[in-house]
Amino acid sequence: EMIVVLSLVFFILIVITLLIASKLQKLFTEPIFVLTTIMKDIETNHNYDQKIRKVRNDEFQILFDGFNSMINTIQGQSISLKLLADTDPMTHLYNRRYFTKVSESLLESAKRNKTDLSVLMLDIDKFKNINDAYGHEVGDDVIITLASILQEKSRKSDILSRWGGEEFVILLDATNIDGALVVSEKIRKVVEELVIKMEDAQELKFTVSIGVSQINIEKELSLEDSINRADKALYEAKESGRNKVCIN
Repeated sequence: EMIVVLSLVFFILIVITLLIASKLQKLFTEPIFVLTTIMKDIETNHNYDQKIRKVRNDEFQILFDGFNSMINTIQGQSISLKLLADTDPMTHLYNRRYFTKVSESLLESAKRNKTDLSVLMLDIDKFKNINDAYGHEVGDDVIITLASILQEKSRKSDILSRWGGEEFVILLDATNIDGALVVSEKIRKVVEELVIKMEDAQELKFTVSIGVSQINIEKELSLEDSINRADKALYEAKESGRNKVCIN
């Protein structure tokens, strides 16, 4: 009878031990599994939009909180790096590389939806004279000022880019040549009437020349031809007196 009791007690202890072991295994292996699964997804798919929910109040939750904090830091750095790669550091407009990439997507959309697209190319008139007369710092201020004007006079759907130096490109979404001319004239007039106040009480005025071209969405496979036409129109505006808009 004593042997039966001892056997029963031993059996109960074994069951309790197994239950405790199972509980402890779940307690430790489950959070490790969650963490390793997320880390594998990040490594394989570069998916940094990951967070571990707050479900515990132990050392593992401290580890999870640290992991979430690290992911937040990586996300912030990733956004900053992407912004740096896609924008011009001086004007904060898109750079030429990003404009080329995005414009291809916009062209495909225009082809599908049969909507118009137009391109503007702008250049600051006699910019070298501004640099020579006032210095490169003032020249930079002029470029930044023009970039601000372009942002104010453009819609969210338009793509603005600093093309290089004092030259800018705007891709006008859902806009035909007539609409592009209206936008161009507004920009030209605002710039013409602008007066930049300098530290020594001097006043600086400048103008821009603009070339305009409408994209043939049925025939053109890229923006290259239309940008070249807009560039020729810009050259014509320069050669025929500056501070004007020409189309091609």
